[in-house]
Amino acid sequence: MFKSLFLTAALLVASAFTAFAQCSNPYHFPVAATVPVQQAFDAAYVASLPVPVQALFHFELIGNPAVCTFVTTATADQQAQLFETLVQQGYGPSMVFAIAVDQWDPYVTFSMLSANGETWVANSVGVAAGSPKGYALPGATPLPGQLGPYPTTPPVGTIVVPPVAQLSAANANVTLLLASWFPPFATLNPVGSQSLTDAIIYLNTANVNQALFPNAVQYKDSRGTFSHVVVNAPTGAESYWEKQ
Repeated sequence: MFKSLFLTAALLVASAFTAFAQCSNPYHFPVAATVPVQQAFDAAYVASLPVPVQALFHFELIGNPAVCTFVTTATADQQAQLFETLVQQGYGPSMVFAIAVDQWDPYVTFSMLSANGETWVANSVGVAAGSPKGYALPGATPLPGQLGPYPTTPPVGTIVVPPVAQLSAANANVTLLLASWFPPFATLNPVGSQSLTDAIIYLNTANVNQALFPNAVQYKDSRGTFSHVVVNAPTGAESYWEKQ
């Protein structure tokens, strides 16, 4: 059964990258009148995710002139199988369930959350706001059993919801806003400075979301190869990098 699931996931990854190849530049759209903000948003969001997670998303050339557009071509079962494989690999904290599994459009999803006053959303393996054991929704009185009122500061492990409405402002610089909300994954270096107490231990780079890098995943740069070590602590996951 597991072998079958793994094979299905592998085929989905291959088909996803085939779809990407049909687009001349699937992630970095030029911000122009011919490219709607929604398409630019979706592209920036997907490009900010770990490469294995990007396989959940599908783009096709649509329109005249043709641009790469986010579409939902996988069946619900296929999407769920690939999602479960990614969770087993440790990528759950980097995904939003409604987008990754239910195939909701990223722009629409974050627009709805932002309009509802939500500044963060639970990751795909976290506890959603409004649920019996989670925080209350913004403006709602907590019910018995809930953790409390909706925190204005995103709790550890949650995913930040950008103020999407800013994109529609007359003077909005869409390129800068999207780059600040969704730094391209390919540009991130999560390995920071060397520890002062242990030569093989390196600290996390400040302002890089370490949840994008599962436990034991490796990263290479000019200094060598590093393995991510994630430790569960009472205050949430803590981590560092170990030089191999």
